[in-house]
Amino acid sequence: MLFWEVRDETGKVVGTEFCPGNAAELEMVLTEMNPDKTFTIVEVDEVSPKVSDKDRDSFGFDDENIMIEDHWIMAHVMHAAGIFPSVGIARKNGWNKPIPPNMSEFTVGKAKKKVWILNEFNDLA
Repeated sequence: MLFWEVRDETGKVVGTEFCPGNAAELEMVLTEMNPDKTFTIVEVDEVSPKVSDKDRDSFGFDDENIMIEDHWIMAHVMHAAGIFPSVGIARKNGWNKPIPPNMSEFTVGKAKKKVWILNEFNDLA
């Protein structure tokens, strides 16, 4: 599952959308309301590199994903998704734990930001 963030020039997330058209419209409105600032749209997904192409396709992930590295914990994922400005701050906020296997969904923070993770997926057959 994909989602799109609108970020300001500092990298701070100012909006999250689940439709790229809505994200583009939000970016346009924010730019018109704040002509002195620059806003960008970032596509966000997290996927383990061990996940097969077949499983990525089945879950709706594509080539525009953040690939999880072997040494990562949840703090790395939350930082890569832009929820926390650093891995250390994510750890201090309770994300100092392993990435769960298979498909995971988290709703994080006051803004209720969604993060989907497709980790190594063991065949059930």
